[in-house]
Amino acid sequence: VRLPRGETSVRISNNESDFYSIIDIVSTDRPGFLFQVTRTLADAGIDIVMSRASTRAHRVRDSFYVTDGGEKLLDESRLQEIREQLLGSIRALEA
Repeated sequence: VRLPRGETSVRISNNESDFYSIIDIVSTDRPGFLFQVTRTLADAGIDIVMSRASTRAHRVRDSFYVTDGGEKLLDESRLQEIREQLLGSIRALEA
């Protein structure tokens, strides 16, 4: 995913893994970014089973393999809620 500098993308997929939902985040790197994202997921009751974090040229590309109560995130309203919470917490870092 190529985004203009400063834009953030949060994508949640259930098609790439049989056991986990995968949350992919692409954004501008800033202090506290990874902490903010993982805290938001923890506060929402999401379990992070595995993660991959990379930074290149001040852009982060982080992937989180997650479950909600041991299951994939399948409820559309829950998916949207998590996505909005993540976007909100990332935007709060910009303030």
